Amino acid sequence: MYQTILIPIDPAHAERAGPMFEAAQALRNPDSRVVCIHVVPEPPASVSLVMPPEVFKELVSKARDALEKLVADAGSDASVEIMSGHPAQTVLEAADALKADVVIIGSHAPGLEDYLLGSTASRVVRHAKCAVLVQR
Repeated sequence: MYQTILIPIDPAHAERAGPMFEAAQALRNPDSRVVCIHVVPEPPASVSLVMPPEVFKELVSKARDALEKLVADAGSDASVEIMSGHPAQTVLEAADALKADVVIIGSHAPGLEDYLLGSTASRVVRHAKCAVLVQR
C-alpha cells in the first residue's frame, strides 16, 4: 500500500482516467493522499511573444475544469493541480516534490515517434525515483 499516489492525466485522453483511479484505489491506504496533475506544455518562446497571456490562462483554466470533472466523475478524493512545463520533466519534479510513493501514468501503443524520442510514460519510467505503474 502506498501513502502518496501521483496520477498525471491528460484530459484529452479522458478514457484512460477511470482505470488509473481504480488502480489508485486498489493501491491506497485509507489515509493515503492522491494527487492528480495535468501538465500544460509551455508554448515555444517564439509563440509566447505574440500570444496574449489570457490565452495561456484560458488553457490552464479549461484544463483545471476538465481534470476536476474527471476526478469528480471517478468519485475520487484526489486533489487537482495544473502545472506547466515539459510533461515528463514536470511529472518527475512533481513526484519528487510530493515525495510520491508511486506514479500511475497512462500510456498508449507506441508509434514511430515514441521509438525515436520516447513517450512521456517511458521517460517517467526510466527516471522516476519511485515506483511507476503504467496503465494501458
